[in-house]
Amino acid sequence: MKLQKTACFVCVLPLVLFTACPEAPVIGRKVVVNFPVRNQSSVSLVVKDAEIQGALKLADEVLISAGFTREHNPSDVGVEGFVASYSKLDSEGQRRLGEMARVYAKPDSLEVVFPEGRYPSADVRKSVSRVLDLLKINLRNRYGADRIRVVTTKS
Repeated sequence: MKLQKTACFVCVLPLVLFTACPEAPVIGRKVVVNFPVRNQSSVSLVVKDAEIQGALKLADEVLISAGFTREHNPSDVGVEGFVASYSKLDSEGQRRLGEMARVYAKPDSLEVVFPEGRYPSADVRKSVSRVLDLLKINLRNRYGADRIRVVTTKS
């Protein structure tokens, strides 16, 4: 009987410990460029638009000038609306945590998303803030302030 109680306790304890404490959400920030809504049902049709191509090119130029590299085999390739993935690499060619960007095309907008992690450090926030500011300024100069917004996300 005592062995059964001990076995039950040993089996139940990990469940309580690991399920009672939810993980912190992933914090990120994104720059959103809004585009006029068109009568298109597929995101792939939107990406072909010349205005959106211009925004994609501008985002690409800003990210590359800030030291990001466009990934050739991104993990998000199957995600709806995914366009491109960028990251900064360390001296060994590994992606640096918190210094990544993903670009998504939505039916009425283009989003450049910077996932910063569950507990982003002040250094990550500073480096991401600089790139966000560069994107925001360049996109506002081209498309106007009313079409650009920066959003903090939790997922």
